[in-house]
This record gives sequence, structure tokens and C-alpha cells, in this order.
Amino acid sequence: MPNPELEITILIKGIIIGLFVSLPVGPISVLGVRRILLRGPFYGMMTGFGAATADAVYCFIAAFGLTFIADLLLKYNTEFNVFGGIFLILFGLKIFFSKMPGQVVVKEDNTNGGYSGLQRTFFSSFLIAFTNPIMILSFLGIFAALGINAISGSLWHVLILVAGVWGGAAGFWFLFSQGINKVRTKFTLESLHRVNMLSGLVLGLFGIGLAVSVLID
Repeated sequence: MPNPELEITILIKGIIIGLFVSLPVGPISVLGVRRILLRGPFYGMMTGFGAATADAVYCFIAAFGLTFIADLLLKYNTEFNVFGGIFLILFGLKIFFSKMPGQVVVKEDNTNGGYSGLQRTFFSSFLIAFTNPIMILSFLGIFAALGINAISGSLWHVLILVAGVWGGAAGFWFLFSQGINKVRTKFTLESLHRVNMLSGLVLGLFGIGLAVSVLID
């Protein structure tokens, strides 16, 4: 039978989890800031939505108890990390050496890339976030801490939780994008060029760190 009180509790906990997993500074945050400053808050939100979708997928796998999928992904965690590291290094190099246009519009959202540009924005951040299957274990730990590890028998409750996680992460990225956009007009072309190079450098370092961690393990 429907239990509105339980469902609301699960949804609220999902939103809290979504906010929590979005907070750590990482390659997605660096990429998001760069896209907001260069292209506008909408591209920042699409970056966050891509990462939020990857988190939602892992949340579903962990919450619904799809152990065979979880075991498979964790079995190939090293391969995922190697791929993710190489991808971040190449992506960082591409950004670092990319040429800035002669003029950058900073007073309005630059959506000249159209639908295809937004697709690339979404899927690139999804790919970066999805190459970290260890997030499954993080979700399991969070579920246990919040006392919601007993809902795997109800698909409806799992879907509510996943919706909450995605909504919490998406909400964070909406507010984050709007906040960064407030200072966007204060950047000159030269300072944006420095942000671009720094973003590429940091993403490359994240990639190197990920690859080195595989060798150490």
C-alpha cells in the first residue's frame, strides 16, 4: 500500500544524498566552472546534469541490489580508472592548447553551439563521472548511514530515491551555475584565457592522478 510519509522521507533523503555527492571538488567542478565562464550558466548546468545522471545510474544499481552489475563494474574498476585517466589527460590537453576567440560574450548565455553542443556538454561530463564505479560503494555506505538500505525490494521506493538523488545534484548545479555566473561579467578576455589554461592543466593532473593511483594499487 502507498505510504506517503515514507515516500516523502525517501525523497528528502535522496535530495540530501544528491547534494552531498555533488559537493566534492573534482574534474566535473573544474570543467563546470570553465564552461560557465566561457559559455554561460546553461552549459554549466548541462555539465552538472550529465554528472548527476551518472550518479543516478550508480544510485539505482546500489539501491535496487543489482549485485551482478555492481560486481561486474567493480571488477573492471581498474580499467575504468585507466580509461577515465587517459580521457581526462587528453581532454585537459585539448582545453589547455585550445585557442580563445578574439572576443568572448560574457553578458549573456552563449548557446551558439546549439543542441549538438549541449549534447556534447552533457555526455562528456556523464562519461567522466561514469568512469568511477567505486561510487557504488559510496552509495551503499551512505544508504547504511541514513538507514535506507532496506528499500531494494520496492522498485517504486528505489525510483523515488534515485529521483531525489538526481534532483538534489541538479539543484546544486543550478545554484552553483547561477552563483558563478554572477561574477562572469568581471572577467576580461585575458583572465578567461588564464582560466582556460588552468582548467586544462587541472583536468590533466586529475587524469594523471587517476592513472598513477591504478599503478600504486
